[in-house]
Amino acid sequence: GLRGRGRGRGKLLSASTSALQSEPRDIKSNSMPETNSQRSIMRRKKKRFGGAAEQLKKIKRTGSTFVANVPIIGPGSPVPTVVKDIPQKQKNRSLSLALLGGEGVGKSSLIERYVQKVFYNENEPTIAPKFYARNIYEELDGVKLQIRLQLWDMPGNKLMRPVVEMWTQSANIVFVLFSLADQSSNSFNEAKELAEMALKVEGISVFLVGTKTDEVDASENLQRVMMKQIEEFLAKNKAIYREISSRTGEGIEELFSMLVYDTKQKILREEQRDPPKWVPDKQSGRCSACQCSWTVTNRRHHCRKCGDVFCSKCAFKFIPIPQIGKLTPTRVCNKCFDDILTL
Repeated sequence: GLRGRGRGRGKLLSASTSALQSEPRDIKSNSMPETNSQRSIMRRKKKRFGGAAEQLKKIKRTGSTFVANVPIIGPGSPVPTVVKDIPQKQKNRSLSLALLGGEGVGKSSLIERYVQKVFYNENEPTIAPKFYARNIYEELDGVKLQIRLQLWDMPGNKLMRPVVEMWTQSANIVFVLFSLADQSSNSFNEAKELAEMALKVEGISVFLVGTKTDEVDASENLQRVMMKQIEEFLAKNKAIYREISSRTGEGIEELFSMLVYDTKQKILREEQRDPPKWVPDKQSGRCSACQCSWTVTNRRHHCRKCGDVFCSKCAFKFIPIPQIGKLTPTRVCNKCFDDILTL
């Protein structure tokens, strides 16, 4: 009796399991393959692509960002790394500013007014270079910019001209001062000589600065003659002209605002680069990093920063490159990716 009950129960279990296997099941709205051919096709796809579809579904569930031209092909392909925005760091610049001019034109008064916000009626003649410093905080394309401005008050005595010429060689910016109230125009003639000397230095910015505008108000004829000489000089030389008064502070902030603007333009020109020349596909038989060969699934990829050719494992990162006009994430090799983040 027990054996009969067991055999009968075994027949019922085998019948129920066979019925379940024969009927299609719906799991998470995905129907099971009904035939053996469909099952074999699914197994071949999974074996061929190495579970790439499962990886893609998993990444989509986590909310990762994708770029349209990011392929995931072949077994072992890495998951793309996409950086939409580059972490911005504060930029620091150090500028050396040399103030040149004859004696009594107001070089020391200009520095004292700008750095210390004071004005002294009498200053002793400068017999040796004096050093001052001030930090300027600005923004450049949304990035904080700190300019460490080093100001050098150079002596106006002609006997110190060799020292002045040597100091000018290492300066980034030069202010050449002359007095608008000078009846003989000697200070302007000396300023022309100093400005022409400074303009011979490559990459230097020269500002021609007329001082003591508060004293010129009582001498309109003198100002008219000086302006004619200034226009003739500016027509022949590449310099920026401004007028200031250290006594009243007129024009000083505008003068240094022009200095900051000139510095920003230089930084932007330095950062702008031409797009790299791509290495032709025919000249690249292997990956430039790991030296692997190209196959149907192992494709060539050009780095948009260096222009070299890499495989998908050595160039699977995407990041903007504003220096060459790439504002959206674009493919780069692993080395260039690290270089961009460390800039």
